Amino acid sequence: MSAPHRYSYGFGYSSLIMHSVRNISSRTVRSAARLAAVQALYLIASTNVEKGEVMQDFLSGRLGGVAIDEDPDTERETQVKLSDFDTALFANIVSTAVSRQAHIDSLIDDNLSDAWPKSRLEITLRSILRAAFAELLESNDVPAKVIISEYVDVAHAFYS
Repeated sequence: MSAPHRYSYGFGYSSLIMHSVRNISSRTVRSAARLAAVQALYLIASTNVEKGEVMQDFLSGRLGGVAIDEDPDTERETQVKLSDFDTALFANIVSTAVSRQAHIDSLIDDNLSDAWPKSRLEITLRSILRAAFAELLESNDVPAKVIISEYVDVAHAFYS
């Protein structure tokens, strides 16, 4: 299996670095679940590994849980541990995104402009959008504006 997707922290996700295990909030573990779900969907889309195996690797701690943080002054990279994540939210997002992928992809594709065909979407961006749509379709307890804001932060983590 290939290594987990490498990314740098961007706006909003630096709070996931484990400075103190005692201070982990429920928002932080939910944010970490969303980030892990995007990573898992990326792996599923870019490898031949089945959803169940990828999910188990994340849930067991074999994959995920670390990020590459780059010092902007020295460009030195270091691995940092992320906070624990909400495993139920992670599993729900990944399972929904995979089981409803055709529907979610049609929602994404229907909202792209003619100047931006689906073939231009990178796997990372499509994974972010799939996770966001999956959560929007399934969530009854989190307002849509919160979910959208969270995935904007995820996108910043990958693209900043």
